[in-house]
Amino acid sequence: MASDENTLFAFYDLTVSPLSYDFVSFLIIAEEARLKEALEDIHIVVVPFDEGVGHWNNTQFGLDHSMWRLNNVVFPLTRLLPSCKGFTICNSREQAMPFYKRPAGNIFPEGYTIERPIERHHTGWSVLAANSGRNLQHLRATPEARNYARQWIEEHAGGRKVVALTLREARFTNNRDSDPGVWSAFARQLTEKGFFPVILRDIDTALESPPREYQEFTFFPEGVFNLELRLGLYEEAHICAFVANGPAQVCFYNKNIPFLYQVTGDWLNDSPTPFNRIGIDVGDHSPFANRFQRWIWKEQDPDNLMEEFNRLDRDINESLSDHRFEAELITDADNRRSLTRMGELILNWIASIFSGSPTIQELELVEKCLELSRESEEKARLQQLLIREKTFQQVNNHMHENDLVSALKTLESLDKDIELTPVHCLRFGMILDALGQYAKAAELYQRTIDSGDTSPGVLFRLAMAYRNIPDLDRATTVLEAMLHAGMRSTRVVLELIDLYAVTRTPAAAIELCDFWRNQGLSSPEIEVLRQRLATAA
Repeated sequence: MASDENTLFAFYDLTVSPLSYDFVSFLIIAEEARLKEALEDIHIVVVPFDEGVGHWNNTQFGLDHSMWRLNNVVFPLTRLLPSCKGFTICNSREQAMPFYKRPAGNIFPEGYTIERPIERHHTGWSVLAANSGRNLQHLRATPEARNYARQWIEEHAGGRKVVALTLREARFTNNRDSDPGVWSAFARQLTEKGFFPVILRDIDTALESPPREYQEFTFFPEGVFNLELRLGLYEEAHICAFVANGPAQVCFYNKNIPFLYQVTGDWLNDSPTPFNRIGIDVGDHSPFANRFQRWIWKEQDPDNLMEEFNRLDRDINESLSDHRFEAELITDADNRRSLTRMGELILNWIASIFSGSPTIQELELVEKCLELSRESEEKARLQQLLIREKTFQQVNNHMHENDLVSALKTLESLDKDIELTPVHCLRFGMILDALGQYAKAAELYQRTIDSGDTSPGVLFRLAMAYRNIPDLDRATTVLEAMLHAGMRSTRVVLELIDLYAVTRTPAAAIELCDFWRNQGLSSPEIEVLRQRLATAA
């Protein structure tokens, strides 16, 4: 083992970092830091969080489950990085201090202290390094894991090429899950073509009886509960296929695993895609992938999967026959994007967040893109966009402090210099609304709509701003248009009935109430209003 002078001490601090597969990105960026400093090995130091201040992902688990994740996800991942020679789990933050105070002072992340922890599990750091030309495929299955995987394959596959199918069957964000009908049909087509599909279920379901769609296929539960064995099977398989899940992240950094990565759920359907958060856009392959590692940006469909599989299978076989395969396992430079483009994607994601969620890491990533980029014109535009988002963070802070006047002043100064996004316009309008400046609020809501956001919530806010001006005719027009466009809700009907009673007649309002009641839209509030109108009439 190397002396301390040749060891990088990498602090994975659970105050700011999750007990999840996200640890793999931390591991990869730590390895990049080791290589940059020409050190011999890495020692991982896991630092616990004080009660009540841990990363949100950790605080939702009890102690037993947290320790299970630590021992069965985080620790086994270190076995896949050949340079990782040490792993320490501290019982307290104080216990981590002797590692931090080692004389050599080789600390990762740069600037980390026990008192002010820094996180580096954000996959955006891996994307940044890959877009900068770094080869990040540092992970490998252990030789013994591959031996056991070969033994299992010889016993079960009957000489056929193995295709490992990893399912997602989670208890949360189910729209990202593997569709049983699609993946079982895909497995059936593989079998018909002479391949041997092997299914690895989600860890929460691996010990349950398989759904009827999968009962004809072979499962590999051993690999679900043993990460080294899982990676051994992946490396020995002909091709692997996943939806968006944790195990797939491990394969991103292993050149020996040809795979298809099916983008699902909000990753596929939301605009912008949440992958913008790490600098990847719709249609991209990850910049750390080689030419045999591909993303699929289509809805789950067995024929789509089979088409992509056939294409990948053909390319692998041609590469093997031409003796090019090993040479083509390097990162594919065609997958890289400029750093300014990456920064714009991240800012695009930040600008789409209405809640004002913490974006410290994302803003730091954009600043790093600016620092490393050599494209002067594009850098100037990115710099302007970064200023806009930082200013908008100030707006969020003012709003969290309930200081609407300061938030309004900040937004007004921003609006003079930089074009606002739909989210910015909407937030601006809401502040004006809350301050009783209804005409200006309506202008901002209209700008939001003109920028492309025609969601029911924005239209309804516009109608209510018109009502409060008061510009009742315009308010009526907006609500009627919403109903005609299929944006039907009892709240919209209630407000429109109330407006009809003022701008037309009580009889017209009652007639409107009865019409929408017959369409199935009514509520106790609507019925009370109807009774009041009938009494007045």
